[in-house]
Amino acid sequence: MGLFFPSNQQMHRKTASLNSPVSCKEKPDRVEEPPDYSLHWPEGLKGEEIKKCGREGITLNKYNQQYHKLFKDVPLEEVVLKVCSCALQRDFLLQGRLYISPNWLCFHASLFGKDIKVVIPVVSVQMIKKHKMARLLPNGLAITTNTSQKYIFVSLLSRDSVYDLLRRV
Repeated sequence: MGLFFPSNQQMHRKTASLNSPVSCKEKPDRVEEPPDYSLHWPEGLKGEEIKKCGREGITLNKYNQQYHKLFKDVPLEEVVLKVCSCALQRDFLLQGRLYISPNWLCFHASLFGKDIKVVIPVVSVQMIKKHKMARLLPNGLAITTNTSQKYIFVSLLSRDSVYDLLRRV
C-alpha cells in the first residue's frame, strides 16, 4: 500500500480555495421580539437579558412547560428565567435541575423513580453565598432562608451567572 503525498501544486489549489470568498446568509431584517412579560420581570434584569431569554424561546418554553407540570402550586404567570443542571447537597448529591423564576427557586430531581422537589419562595431567601464543593471546587451556591433552612446547590457550570441572576431576582 503506497502513501499519497500531494504535490505543491495540489496543496496550493487547496489553500487557494480556502481564500476564495464564501457567501454567508444575511441576518433577517426583523428579529421577532419575545412576548411582553414586563409585569413579571424583576426590576434588576436588563433588557438584553430578557431578549436573550426570548431568543432561547423554544428551549425556555419547553422548560417552562416542564416547570409548571412539576410544580403545580406555582402560578402559571411565573415564567422561567433560567434552568440550570446542578446537584442538591444532602447526605449524598441529588442530581437534578434548578428552575429560577421571578418569585420562586424550584429544584427537581428523580432518584430511583421517586420525585424529589424543593420549592423556595424568593421572598424567603435571606442569603445567597458562593460555595466551594469539597472546599476545592468553586461551583456551588448556598441559599439560606428566613426559617434558617440551608440549601447547597453544587456542580453549577456557570455559578457566577446564576449567582448574579439570583442576586437581581
